[in-house]
Amino acid sequence: LCCYLKPKNMVLIVRVRTSEGIRRVKLDDRSRLAALYEIVAKELHLVGQFRLKRNNGDVLQPDATGTLTQLGIKNGELFLLETFKSEVELERISMEKKRLEKLDLDPVDTILSAKDGKVARTVGKLCRHGPGTQCVNCIALDPYDPRLLQSYGPPIKFLSFHAYLRKLQHGGKFTQLEELTCMVKECFNHPPWPQGICSKCQPSAILLKRQPYRHVDYVEFESASVVDTFIDAWRKTGRQRVGFMYGKFEEYDLVPLGMKASVKAIYEPPQMNESLSFDVDMTCDELHKVDDLAAHLGLSPVGWIFTDLEPDTKGTPRYKRFLSPEDNKSYLVTAEEILNAALMQHRHPNAVSHKYSALGFHGSKYTTVILSANKKGEIVPSAYQATTQAMQLMRDDILRPSVNPSLVAVKPTSDDCYVPDVFFTERDEYGNDVKRAATPHFPVEYLFVDLPSGGKANSAQSMFKSKFPVENRGSTPSLAELANLFSSSLSFLRKVSDFHLLLFLALDPQCSAISNDLETLLHAIRDKDEDMACSWEASEGWATMKLLMDEVSRGNFGPTSTTTPTTTSSSSSSGWSCQRCTLINNASARQCTACGGPRN
Repeated sequence: LCCYLKPKNMVLIVRVRTSEGIRRVKLDDRSRLAALYEIVAKELHLVGQFRLKRNNGDVLQPDATGTLTQLGIKNGELFLLETFKSEVELERISMEKKRLEKLDLDPVDTILSAKDGKVARTVGKLCRHGPGTQCVNCIALDPYDPRLLQSYGPPIKFLSFHAYLRKLQHGGKFTQLEELTCMVKECFNHPPWPQGICSKCQPSAILLKRQPYRHVDYVEFESASVVDTFIDAWRKTGRQRVGFMYGKFEEYDLVPLGMKASVKAIYEPPQMNESLSFDVDMTCDELHKVDDLAAHLGLSPVGWIFTDLEPDTKGTPRYKRFLSPEDNKSYLVTAEEILNAALMQHRHPNAVSHKYSALGFHGSKYTTVILSANKKGEIVPSAYQATTQAMQLMRDDILRPSVNPSLVAVKPTSDDCYVPDVFFTERDEYGNDVKRAATPHFPVEYLFVDLPSGGKANSAQSMFKSKFPVENRGSTPSLAELANLFSSSLSFLRKVSDFHLLLFLALDPQCSAISNDLETLLHAIRDKDEDMACSWEASEGWATMKLLMDEVSRGNFGPTSTTTPTTTSSSSSSGWSCQRCTLINNASARQCTACGGPRN
């Protein structure tokens, strides 16, 4: 008897090189290329189109006839995987490219980027050359040169951001700014966290470093009245106060390639105030309206400011922010304040060229100013910024404040969130840099840089004059106060150049006649254009407001009156109150003489 023995199928192992490494694929040697493509797509979780290539560049066609053995594919052979973007991915990439191309850099960044930043030096005693030449003793220094930074008095502790960029590019090097991420990457090799994690999806350990640069080098208040008006709320109530600063970022000549935040005005949002705390609703619609108003004035958010003042038995503010070796709980700024500052900065990212960051953003220029007392009991501003690392760690929800105000806690790993290892370096008693684990807590000094702050030398040319009542201080400013302001002999442009007045005109319901027609006035204030301001003064909306102010001055109706319209029978002798603007009209009038509102 003759029997026919069918040869046993052999298992073939091929390797596929991907962007994430080499993967092995097992299949039968009598399988066809179509089966290979199906297994590769399933194993590597590929959704779009792709193709496999051999080392010699030949493309494996899925519809080729013959088995893998017949096509000459051997065990252990290596293929290169090439993927093709889907239409959705191509559209997303195109939109991202357009976003980066249209990215609006701050004007001061454009100016500083065009400068070389070198600081010239004069010929000294050690120079032994003739005119028109230079030596190592008189050649211009780079803005990041330590000798230059130490020559200032006092020495400059931190590089400016643009000087730091020059340092990264020194010698023709090309590098991008570091971007941290603490999130677990998507991985198909195992179940998601907490069931599994591997070296490909696990975020790298984080080493906290003291930031060598700062985005803003000085905070300048355009006039003393800007800060004094803000502190006045604490003087009257004894409760802490918070505000948002609006102004411009400008060049700062006292630091190589430096930048300063020039504060023009402080807006005080709706808030809950206590003697030791405050609470602000950051989702309030009023915040966006104020941002839009400031943008028309040519201003942008430059930071936030709050008080931390406690009176002693004599009523003098107590000195409480200092560092003492004997007190491990002494602090200049608390962990809670810096973590909140990091969140505020994350809302206002700093736009950079895409050659420095693929995201188009890095860090923030947004500043934090704390008003507290010094040793003499004087109220002084202290400015800070959270580091870029602090912003990125808070974005990924890694850090927490601790009971000790000078220490920051690291959130422990849980089933809901994987937290990578966090380390920081400090010097021991022998002067050696030692790496230590940041868990459970670490010093807050690793998360912030300090900034000098002060007032402008010449505040006579300030943009605003603060005479109108400040918003959100318990009572709403009235039309009587508005009428009193415009009774002065100043020019119309100077009268309306008050940030708090402009907020009242834009946000208060009493000014609804002009709230939607303020753009021209705001541009006139921005450009200091008297003619444009006078043209707006002659508008119909402002004529209505003047009519209302005249009626208030004559005492015809109250500025905050909520009187409801009277009935026709009772109004024959005393007139009637307009439901829209509360003006008392004559009994015979069928519509309001001020706003045109109907009688009933």
